[in-house]
Amino acid sequence: MDKGIRRFFALLLLFAFLFGSAGASGLTELRDTFFAESFSAKEMTLTAEILKRPELSVERAESLNRLMKHIVFRIRTDGSVLKISLEADGIPGPSVTVFEEDGKTLYAFSADPDHLYCYPEGESFFSDPSTDMLERIGECEQVILLLDEFYSCFSRMYLDTAQTASRSKIQTKFRDYGTAVQRSALSFTDETFPELTGRLNEGETDWPRAAGFLSGFVFSGRQRFTFLADENDRLMKVNYTGVAGESEDHLRNVNLDWKCLRGDVSLSDTLTLTTPVTRGSDRDNYTVRREWSFAPDAPERLECHIEKDRVRERVRTRIQKDILLESEQENVTGSITESVVSGSVKSSSAVSLSMCQEGPEEYKGTLEFTHELDKIETEHLRFVFSVSSCDPLPVSRREIITAEGDAEKTLTDRMSAELLRMLIHLPPEDLDYLLKDLPATATDLILAD
Repeated sequence: MDKGIRRFFALLLLFAFLFGSAGASGLTELRDTFFAESFSAKEMTLTAEILKRPELSVERAESLNRLMKHIVFRIRTDGSVLKISLEADGIPGPSVTVFEEDGKTLYAFSADPDHLYCYPEGESFFSDPSTDMLERIGECEQVILLLDEFYSCFSRMYLDTAQTASRSKIQTKFRDYGTAVQRSALSFTDETFPELTGRLNEGETDWPRAAGFLSGFVFSGRQRFTFLADENDRLMKVNYTGVAGESEDHLRNVNLDWKCLRGDVSLSDTLTLTTPVTRGSDRDNYTVRREWSFAPDAPERLECHIEKDRVRERVRTRIQKDILLESEQENVTGSITESVVSGSVKSSSAVSLSMCQEGPEEYKGTLEFTHELDKIETEHLRFVFSVSSCDPLPVSRREIITAEGDAEKTLTDRMSAELLRMLIHLPPEDLDYLLKDLPATATDLILAD
């Protein structure tokens, strides 16, 4: 799959994931359209325009766009099966259906109706999507999701340890959110803390990702928590210090200072997390600020600022990301800007989203992506998309073969031929981009048919 298309999906998923928080309304409705447990089948249509790509000259980009204006990507999923297909001016082209079975990822290609394909371990039909940008998008998504889940988790911890914690009365005011009147201090050993988290994570919880996050760490020595809460036992601030890591050989000194304020029509988070290694200079430090307002008589608005300061083998990388999302009636607009400084190299990316609701679970919109390297624009993409409900996706069982060697080559040739049969009906002047690199094997297959 083209990197630009993969990037579009990652960005759209990020926007949708960001719309999840207690009390939010319009944005949460959009989030649930894509990610509710009772997920119904969805179809997305997508057209793309390449305004600039680093490997394309201006002439080649114009030639590609003349071809792309005819092409529609159609993506359908029911939560367990994903189908991606192409069409050109209504003429169907190649498609691939992806699903899991017995722990394997299987692919059904329209080019070969007699077989299902699996790929050798570590390989996939799709190109590797783990670019630096997409990895950072995943980090951003996790930071936002974990804020809400850890708030629920820490609230439960605060309430469940009421009888054992050291408590004292305080008067700490937080503007617009009231006053903290209770201070609760807790201390755990590396043996008792896992026991506590185990009890907190029993059964169904509101923090499955946070539980998974904690389960991946080992803890060493004392783990200390301080909670501040208001008169209704609503958590307002969390402090944590301790030593933790992915293993005993990779421990970090962890310090968390988190002001977590929740109101009836807004919420506010200010978080600082430092995680230097216990031995050496490596670190991953975060600063997060989030403001979310969702009053019923005003536009819903989310602002988020994330900074990450990372050091690996004495090389420092600083990432700064700013997110703005607004929802008013049926319209959603948003932007994400990111700057990355690593050594002497500076890059930046910007994404903008405009989307409106056309009906129940129906959306249309545009998304643009730009990238700059040392202040020079290197990439600019524009996507127009629509999302609507569709029927569930059937999957027929067939013989399974491994996509390698001659089998993979035959499949590639058939897919190339299938693509060319779709495009051959287009005006010749719009095929310039393709005709330059027409595969000889595909030509032979077409002539043979």
